[in-house]
Amino acid sequence: MKRTSLTFAAVAIALGFSGQSRAASILTNGGFETGDLSGWTSQHWFVANVLSGLGKSPSEGFYYASTGCTGDSCINGAMDQQAYLYQDVTTIPGEQYTLSFDFQSDEDPTELVALFDGKPAFDLTGLGYQLGYTTYTGTFTATGTTARLMFLGRDDPSYFGFDNVSLMDTGINTTPVTMPMTDPTPTPGATPEPSTWLLAFGGAAAAWRFRRR
Repeated sequence: MKRTSLTFAAVAIALGFSGQSRAASILTNGGFETGDLSGWTSQHWFVANVLSGLGKSPSEGFYYASTGCTGDSCINGAMDQQAYLYQDVTTIPGEQYTLSFDFQSDEDPTELVALFDGKPAFDLTGLGYQLGYTTYTGTFTATGTTARLMFLGRDDPSYFGFDNVSLMDTGINTTPVTMPMTDPTPTPGATPEPSTWLLAFGGAAAAWRFRRR
């Protein structure tokens, strides 16, 4: 299957320190290779393959996800009207995560919205019919110990293709590092060490000898 790649400069909450990338996705069943939506919470989504007769094939493996939901309410309606697909994942506050997925649009109106931690990540609409998949990638910063990765979909005349979803911990944390401050003020009433007295006496004796010359 033909695939192109697009990388979006998704806005992170803060700049971070450089770190080593971690290769494993923290999502469950991101490629839908179980043949169902195990690991996901969904409404109006389903898993298909080339034998489903929808005119689509997966970008990798044997299965892909799609929705046939029609109308604006699939995206902007109440929760019981939306076509949603999401996972709640454990995150580290201030940590940056890279989201990647493959999407093949169909005839308009087709729309796919991605939200990370409640914030818009992608809004793919007006792309028209596509012969192959495009890979979309963005990096985002977690603000708490749990984040929801959610997709909302609409494809009125037909069915789009959605596959190969991953969410990787980059190992980069944007939380500022604070160094402990030390108080240089000496403790009141502290008694100087004997070596301190010797140094002071030696200095005074040298000064007296210099004045007598």
